[in-house]
Parts: sequence; structure tokens; C-alpha cells
Amino acid sequence: MKVISLDLIGIETLWEIYLNAIDPKVIKNSQELLLRIATKLNDPKMRVHFIDVTIKYIEKAYNAISNKTDEASQQLHANRISRSLDFIVKLLQEFGELHIQKGSHSIHDAINVSITNSFTHAIAPKKFTLTLFKTMTVSEAKTLIASKLNPQVQVKEVMLMTRGSILTNDK
Repeated sequence: MKVISLDLIGIETLWEIYLNAIDPKVIKNSQELLLRIATKLNDPKMRVHFIDVTIKYIEKAYNAISNKTDEASQQLHANRISRSLDFIVKLLQEFGELHIQKGSHSIHDAINVSITNSFTHAIAPKKFTLTLFKTMTVSEAKTLIASKLNPQVQVKEVMLMTRGSILTNDK
């Protein structure tokens, strides 16, 4: 599946659900759906637009807080900012941009890794490719991989193997 246009029916409603929900399950599920839509965007310009939309939600909430609204309203807008920032971080991780910016990684340090999710209750996609970097530690790689598995698992449950050997945190 590829998303070829951001003119999606209900996308604004999905954003409002994500930004205003109280139930943690609703927050998590709506964020995952937004991330799934964003990662299926066909054009890099649409991806930038998706980030721009998120930034506009931050600006709108910040302006509402600046207008010295009541305390409950300020908390609501602070939550919207927090969720928007969390979404941007996850989106950048999904696009692989965050790791490039965090360290001294270059495109020459990139390693495409094939992941097979062999957990009993794995949800599609069970096989996918992820970009890691030579300068990442095994622990960082495991953390990134664990966040991409569906259902999500604890980092300690992830086992990395290369050439028949298990990679440990000190290798």
C-alpha cells in the first residue's frame, strides 16, 4: 500500500483524536495509524508536509498557551505539544532521519538489515528492511528494531545474529 495524496478523508479527525484523547490505548492506536500513513507516503515532499502539519499543531497550541488561558486549557495545549513532538521524533526515526542527525553518520555508514519477526504473535509485515549505521551500538540497534516490531517487544527479547553468531552488547 502506498499513500499518493494527503487529501485523505478523516485525517484531521484522526489528528484531533490523537492530540486530545485521554485513553492511552486510543492515543497509541491513533499515533500508530498516523505513523503508518506517514510511512506509506510515496513522495518525500509529502513526508515533509506531514512534518509541517505537525509543527502547525505545535504552533497553534503554543499560541493558545501564550494567550494566558485557564490552567486546564493550558494543560490540554501542553499535552498537544508533547504528543506532537513525540510524533515528530517517531516519524524521524521511521524515516531514518533521526539517526543521521544524532551522530556523525553518513550515507556510507548505512547498513540495510533484513528483519524477520519470528515472534509467535507477529503482525504483518513479518519481514522488513531497516537502515542501521556502523557507528550504532548493538544496544541502539536492538532498541530501534524492538520499536519497529509489531507487536512491540522488550529490547531484551531481541536477538541479533550475523554469520551464525549472536551479537552481544559489547561487540
